[in-house]
Formats: sequence, structure tokens, C-alpha cells
Amino acid sequence: MKTNRKFSRIEIVPLARRYIVMNSFDGILTALAIIISQITTRNSSIVFHAGIASGLGLAISGITSAYMAEKAERDIEIEKLEKAMLSELKSRREMSRLATLLLAIVNGISPMLAVLLVISPFAFLSFELALYVSVFLCGMLLFCLGAYLARISDRSIIAYGLQMLVAGVITAMLVIGINSLA
Repeated sequence: MKTNRKFSRIEIVPLARRYIVMNSFDGILTALAIIISQITTRNSSIVFHAGIASGLGLAISGITSAYMAEKAERDIEIEKLEKAMLSELKSRREMSRLATLLLAIVNGISPMLAVLLVISPFAFLSFELALYVSVFLCGMLLFCLGAYLARISDRSIIAYGLQMLVAGVITAMLVIGINSLA
């Protein structure tokens, strides 16, 4: 319980929540774009391997960018506090390092897990069935992310869920439009 309060004090819990939602959203839309873009090829292997590659790219990008951004921001904050207090805040620095590392991992793993979940049907099912299952998973996950945000902010679950779902529909429509031009 003590650790949880320390993490709350340095705002890791709300940041982790945001990172999970934002980056899962990125992973789902990325996977959806890959899936829709391959409708004409009807090749499950391409979808699966492109999904893995994009998930890895999102994970590495997420871990690196969050680590560097969080470290910079937290270092600035601690340096300001140390100057104001005229003393070194060693324990605060240690907690900040841990928080930075945890947030970076959350930031990178969230989109990777979302991509893996969405593309996994392409490893086991025929292309046609995998397409339907994966698109359904995308829609369900997008709606659930919206519902989660609504729940924690005391807003309409339906409205938030549908807003996230609309982003998926727009993504799919744009990818279909791009495919039709090729």
C-alpha cells in the first residue's frame, strides 16, 4: 500500500492509465489499418508478420520516447525542487527513476499487446474468418477503451465507446479508400 501511495504522489497511476489507453488505441488502429490494407492479398502471413513488425516498432518507439520524455520532465522537476529546498532529494530521484522506467515499459508494451491480440486470429484461422474476428476484436477493444475512459471520468459509456469506435471506422474507411486508388 505504501508503494501505491508513493506512485500516486509522483503521478504514475494516472500517467500509466493514459499511456495504456492512448497506446492501446494506437496499436489497435495500426493493426486495423494493416488488416484492412491486406484484404486484396488475402494472405494471413503478411498480416501477421506486418502486425508483429509494427507492434515491435510501436513498442520500441513507446519505450524509448516515454523514457526520454519522462526522464527529462522529472529531472527538471526534481532540480527545481532541489534548488528551492537547497538540498539533494535522493529518495525522490530514485522513485522518479523507477516511475520513469515503469511508465516507459507501460508505454511500449500497451500497443504491442493490443496489436498481438488483434492480429492473433491470422495465426490460427483462415484469412476470411480471421478478418472478421480481428475486425470484431478491434471494434470491441475500441469500444471498451472508450467505456473505460467514461467510467473513470463519470461520463457516458455509450458516447465514449462510440467515439472510439468511430475512430476505427474512419481508419478502416480511409485505408479502403487508399487501397481502391492503388
